[in-house]
Amino acid sequence: MTEKSINYETFNLSSGNAWIKKAAFLAGNDNYQISEGTHNFVISTYMNPNSYTSDKLYEVSYGATTADVSAALNDGRSIVTFSGHGGKTLWSDGPYFDQSNVRSLTNSDKYPFIFSFACHTGDFAYSECFGETWLREVDKASIEFWGSSNYTYWDEDDILEKRLFKAIFEDDLFEAADMTNQAKMYFYQHYGDLPTTKYYFEVYNILGSPVLELWTDTPSEFTDVDIMDDGEIVYVNVVGESGCDITASSGDNGAIYHEVAHNVSGTGFETPVRPLYVTVTKHNYLPYTAVTGGTFTSDETWFGNLHALGSVTFDGNSTLEVLPGTKVLFDAKYSLCIKAGSKIIAEGTESSPIYFTSTNGTSRKSWGTLFVNGSDNIFKWCIVEYGDWGLKLNGSPSPASNNIVENCTFRNNDQGLRMEKNEVDVISCNIYDNRHNIVTINNTQIDIQGTRIYDGDRDGIYSTSGNLVNIYGSVIENNGIGGSSSRNGIYTRSSDVIELGNTSGSSWEGYNTIRYNYSTEIYAYYGNPIVKIFYNSIHDNSGYEIYNYSGNPSINALFSWFGESPPNMSQFSGDVNIIDPLEMEPSWEGQTQTGGLSKPASFARSSMNPEEHIQYLKELILSDPLSFQADSALSVLYSILRSDYITNAFGEQESFFTFLSHLHSDYLYTPISNRAIQYMIIWKMLANENERAIQLSSLALNHLSGTERMCVMGNMVYLYAYTGQIEKANQLLDNYIK
Repeated sequence: MTEKSINYETFNLSSGNAWIKKAAFLAGNDNYQISEGTHNFVISTYMNPNSYTSDKLYEVSYGATTADVSAALNDGRSIVTFSGHGGKTLWSDGPYFDQSNVRSLTNSDKYPFIFSFACHTGDFAYSECFGETWLREVDKASIEFWGSSNYTYWDEDDILEKRLFKAIFEDDLFEAADMTNQAKMYFYQHYGDLPTTKYYFEVYNILGSPVLELWTDTPSEFTDVDIMDDGEIVYVNVVGESGCDITASSGDNGAIYHEVAHNVSGTGFETPVRPLYVTVTKHNYLPYTAVTGGTFTSDETWFGNLHALGSVTFDGNSTLEVLPGTKVLFDAKYSLCIKAGSKIIAEGTESSPIYFTSTNGTSRKSWGTLFVNGSDNIFKWCIVEYGDWGLKLNGSPSPASNNIVENCTFRNNDQGLRMEKNEVDVISCNIYDNRHNIVTINNTQIDIQGTRIYDGDRDGIYSTSGNLVNIYGSVIENNGIGGSSSRNGIYTRSSDVIELGNTSGSSWEGYNTIRYNYSTEIYAYYGNPIVKIFYNSIHDNSGYEIYNYSGNPSINALFSWFGESPPNMSQFSGDVNIIDPLEMEPSWEGQTQTGGLSKPASFARSSMNPEEHIQYLKELILSDPLSFQADSALSVLYSILRSDYITNAFGEQESFFTFLSHLHSDYLYTPISNRAIQYMIIWKMLANENERAIQLSSLALNHLSGTERMCVMGNMVYLYAYTGQIEKANQLLDNYIK
């Protein structure tokens, strides 16, 4: 309910604005002359002159149905008015509409004010009355409900409805409490001091926020708000606008300081209290909110568009919650600092991300940095752009833990994401166009999974000084675009442990794609960093695939793809062992995935003998052939049996082809089937059964695409050449080149 209200008030709505000028009027069959007549008066007197399109959902005159009501609301209506019989859980006198109908609505981000002139629909003493259902539904239904907690009467409801719309459109009263209180005052003027008047004052109540303001037109924005803080007075000037309400308040919900200037274009607030929130509002304008520099020691919630007019700090075990759809806009070089002991919870959504950005600049270093010290901080669905260091997670004064960065975007910062002395989970993020995309220094453990790290000026990941960095299911590409010879996909040194898969202990596979980085894909510099590589795709840089500085521990790269088969060993420098490389590009090339750091790998435990290992892999594949794990297990199984092809020590030379054939035919047009037929082709090439290999290749080309298709075509060129079919080989080669 609170989130719906805030999204409505700040117009953080994904539904556009066409529905703002649409209304619906519902009338039942009993005494329909009164209810329809009242609606018709309101429509002709107030709605039409104000350019509203109004539905007349009348059961008698127009045969309106429940479905008609649902369709109108799902399309979006800003005002919905009912007149007829009602009960605690429904509008009963046609068009019928009950709580189940409300719960079935799909009008996300198109929330109306409901005015219910009926008995009992606002009976808040009931466990969940009809009006409460409208408000409680998440991402649907309504934002306000005004109705009666008891019985009402036809003539009185007629007068009350007319006076309500008079209050809105003649008196310009748009807050829920203002418009409904004025309607009651008009009711009093009409009927006088009667028991019925007192009764109506008591039974008609607002369910929802009394201060929420009804949008009656497409929101405008304040284009020029000038705020100056000289330390003693905060001056506010709304250039070119009049009739504004300007509020200044301290944190702690204004407990220390709160002042409002009504119907002005500018004012000053004399107070030593800092920081101060400054809010400018006007009907049908998006609220303008700013915060001066200073230190909060109270819990705060940020929403809407918030302009940071100075650097803001949170201290004293306080919590900053940033709601979905918020934009925090920083002037000049100002920053946000969360000190150790305090924390920030910034959880946006895919449709309503949170922005940390510049007020005006669109270049790097247009503002400062998100400095976040300590533990238990959460960033989800956030976009951090145009800053200096973007987000710096720093374990200060002592190492931090339990920090989460998920589904976030870091772009056009000097440094995208910098982590020091920390435990951080980086999940499903996009980090690009930063000078440094990721910097890790002396971290206890950084887990990076499902993340794209690309188009950085320098290294994709720069890691130094004793980090443990686990990287799974990520894509690191096109970094070093500045063209420096020292720019790499991953740069590591000084006792780091970089795990791109791990074959010991709780083993897991990397599934990382590291490609097209300017100098070297993986650069292990001095200081004895340890790099573990298991089941990755690392290739096609302009320099080395892997560079291991002299004297470092050996780098063992198991079951990985290096862009060609066999790998070009001139693209590896130093003590690098390439063990059982993949012979073709893996199916997951260029894709991201998550969850692998907590899953067992298909690679068998060291305690298994080779025969047990082979059987284990087959069982794993057949247990869920459509999983990524099955695909990796098949690649590992192939690597083992490919090495054993000549000696056939495990007796699998013929049975493996049969195993592949079943995988291909039983799961046609799936990744495991595509992988199987490619291995079948190679198996027949090894057996020198070239015509059979050509037949399988032709079959494979019918449903393979992309690089898999290119691999098969390349093999097929050789097959035609081997069998003397030179013309076919040349034709296929021309197509391959194209």
